Amino acid sequence: MFTPLYIQLKYWFYPTGNTPAVNLFRDTPTAASGQANTINVLLLACGDPRNVLFSLWNKQGSAEKCPCHRNLTSDRRDVWNIFYHLFVPDRALAILQEHARCLLRASESWETWNSSPFGCFIGFLSKDSLASIRKFWISYSTEHECGQFEKKARNAISERSQEISEFTAMHGVRATGPFWIDAVKTMAHTYREFWKTGVVGGNAEDLADLGNGGLGLVNPMFAASSAPPGDYAVHYGTEPLLGFHVAEAFSNNPESTQTARTGVNSHVVNVAKTQFKAWCHSFKQYADNGTVRLEMFSGEAIGLCYELQLQIALRNKVDGLVRAYVQPWTLRPLRLESTTKSGNDNLGSFTLYNIIDSSNLSDHVGLINVLSATIPLLRKSSSSILYHESLLKASETIEKSLSDVL
Repeated sequence: MFTPLYIQLKYWFYPTGNTPAVNLFRDTPTAASGQANTINVLLLACGDPRNVLFSLWNKQGSAEKCPCHRNLTSDRRDVWNIFYHLFVPDRALAILQEHARCLLRASESWETWNSSPFGCFIGFLSKDSLASIRKFWISYSTEHECGQFEKKARNAISERSQEISEFTAMHGVRATGPFWIDAVKTMAHTYREFWKTGVVGGNAEDLADLGNGGLGLVNPMFAASSAPPGDYAVHYGTEPLLGFHVAEAFSNNPESTQTARTGVNSHVVNVAKTQFKAWCHSFKQYADNGTVRLEMFSGEAIGLCYELQLQIALRNKVDGLVRAYVQPWTLRPLRLESTTKSGNDNLGSFTLYNIIDSSNLSDHVGLINVLSATIPLLRKSSSSILYHESLLKASETIEKSLSDVL
């Protein structure tokens, strides 16, 4: 293996991002007018697609961006519910199940997926990844499968809610920028309300939409994970608002009283909904125009990087050689598949990257392991860039941080 092998005694599932979305193209030069500019980006341990959505929204010209209407339409509201809520209305669950069944029909084989409408803008780097993700679609697709989650999920969520009922969580201020001091109490409240009600910030609109006496149904997008069957593995720090930029909710809204905090709480959720709508609108435009393609991989990130190095160095001539395995404690060899289509070579697999974002992967495997795995994958260009984040304190002083992590 390319990283130290360890025994994972507890698996945690991170269904939503725990840091505000970033613009992946923020340091990338803009192409000259009329010139094609394909940008290849590698995202490691990214968790959810917020950075992709936010980056594409930023890349659009301001005149093309979606108008920021405050209210989500019915279909977008269901997407919001499915994406971010622990509990969902039966209408939203039915939409998720129907869409999962469409994905299952399209993914009956490698060939059927690549020839399907989904395959035009979503591909997989290996057949194993498609098979692994297909298992989750199966768990989303039927009432029987979804019903298996109900009791254990509700018990786990209730226990978590009780544990944090008097707890003032500070991590929510990451999303509030310069207003973090004014936002501490409100963001701690939205975190507690999320786990208490199962909807973002416990907002009244989404809570009323749940039905079933405000209980709704367990969202299988959160309940199903790679944890052992029956375990509800959503990480205890999960708070969907962490992935958004909600500073504007506090710019003219002091939270000095309980009544004021209630108003700000609702405003924070509306800000996040507005951003989510705009991001989705932008992504749809790119997908409809055929100017974005996502390649998915399910497995261990460092192993993937070394396999990509090998594929690029040997120009895909590695048949029959076992170079890495999909992840620790598995016997499934990591075999990448090129999904490059004729006439669209620039959007294919196995290429050097303009941008690599390693999230906070170094917190788990060490910065040296991340650097040695990723730097050879950067395109030889002055504008190529590797991004790295850390949520851990590396040293007692800032001056010693770099030397300590290396």
